[in-house]
This record gives sequence, structure tokens and C-alpha cells, in this order.
Amino acid sequence: MSHVVRFLAFAGLSLSAAGSIRAESADADAKAAHEREVQAALDAFKETFKGGDDERTGAVKALAAVKDRRIIAALSKIIADPAQGPPVRLEAIAALGGYEKSREASAAVVRALAGARKQPEIQIACLNALGEIRDWNSASVVIDHFNDTESQVGLAAMRAAGRIKSPVFVKDLIKFLDDAGGGGAARSASFEEWRARRREVRLAAHQALCDITGEAKAMPADPAMAIMGGGRAGNEWEDWWKVYGARVTARLQQEEKEAQARILKEKRPYS
Repeated sequence: MSHVVRFLAFAGLSLSAAGSIRAESADADAKAAHEREVQAALDAFKETFKGGDDERTGAVKALAAVKDRRIIAALSKIIADPAQGPPVRLEAIAALGGYEKSREASAAVVRALAGARKQPEIQIACLNALGEIRDWNSASVVIDHFNDTESQVGLAAMRAAGRIKSPVFVKDLIKFLDDAGGGGAARSASFEEWRARRREVRLAAHQALCDITGEAKAMPADPAMAIMGGGRAGNEWEDWWKVYGARVTARLQQEEKEAQARILKEKRPYS
């Protein structure tokens, strides 16, 4: 009987080892195939990234179909190059938005955002991309654009905050709602236009708070807020956060850990 037990144990170990070898071989084959795909994409990009904006935009779109750190590096160079036309840079920025939780992609977009002052179209695209990447490290940069004088940039920042879902945003969003002068819209055209834009951004701030906290219950609206178009007042959010902030923060931190673990488990080529 002991011989049989030893034989079965040995056979089990042999099968396990064989399975491990097959798995390692499959991983190696997949990695080699990915390397070839990336190199082919980069080679094709070098050949096609020429001509006008339409041709270059098409080349960027084709390059972005493959995900890899080297693709991030190539896209980063494009968005940092002021000689490239806006359509080309916008395509590259949008492509970087496809790299969920990537610090490299996030850092590249943050640099492009910093260099895009007085270029609202580029700023909005960068903020949209940061919202798609959802890197918590980009929070401070997004917050810096809450009060942008260009209301559409402020809106993009609020929406990005709601997608990134870091608890870091909460106090600044509440402060934004509390600030009687806040609203991200310059007093330029008519009072009615200014008020409509201000209302839109304030409601976006309120929505961002709902998205981050998961709190969607109705609360009494402050009269001043009602005049501006509704949404919860900052002091109501502040009271709510004092009670539930620690719990919400713990939940968001756990969700962030789970997202990072999921990306690592999926063995994404940029993780």
C-alpha cells in the first residue's frame, strides 16, 4: 500500500509540475506575441505619422489600438509637442485616457494640462482623460481647475473628480459650494448668461459629491442655492461629511485597492 501511496504522490507532483511548465510556456508565448505586436505598431506609426492633421490623427488612432508602456511613451511625446496640430494632440490625449490607473499615462496628461493654459479645448480633453484614467495622484491638479474662469473647463474638472472618486476631492467641492463667489464663470456677457453658467458648474460640483460619496438622498436646499438653480448647499454636505466621512473614505480606499489588484491580476502590459 505504501508503494501505491508514494506512486500516486509522485504522479500528482509530476502532473502539477507539468501543468506549471505549460502555464509558464503559455505566458512566455503570450508575452512574445505582445512584444511583436507592439513593435509592429511602433514601426507602422513611424511610417504613417506624416503629412497633415488627418493623416497624423489616423496614425495615432492606429497606434493607440495596442496597449503598452512604450505606446504611452510615444503618445506622451505627441501631446507634449506644440508643433502638432490640435486634432492630433486631442487624439493622443484621448488614447491615454484608455490606460486605467496608469501613473505614467496620468503624469503625461498632467504635463500636457499644465502647458495648455488659455487652450480650453486641450484642457477639457486632458481633464476628461484624467477622469478616465482615475489615478488618485492627479487629484490636486484636477482641483486646481474647479474655479477656472472658463466654465467648460471647470465643468470638466468637476466631472473628472466624480469619476476619479478620491476622498481628497470632497472638502474642496464643499468649499466650492460654500463660496458665494464660486462658479467658474467669468462675468463677461450678460448677468443671465453668467448666472446660468455658474449654476451649471455648481450643480456639477454637487453631482461630483454624489458620485464620490454614493450619497444621493434628497436634502433640504439652501434658499440661496435654490435661487442659483438648486442642488444641496455646502453646509449640508459639510454636516453630512462629518458624520459619514470616515466610513466613506474607508470604502473608497478599499475600492481603490481592489481596482489596483484587479489590474495586476489581469496582467495588463502597462501595469
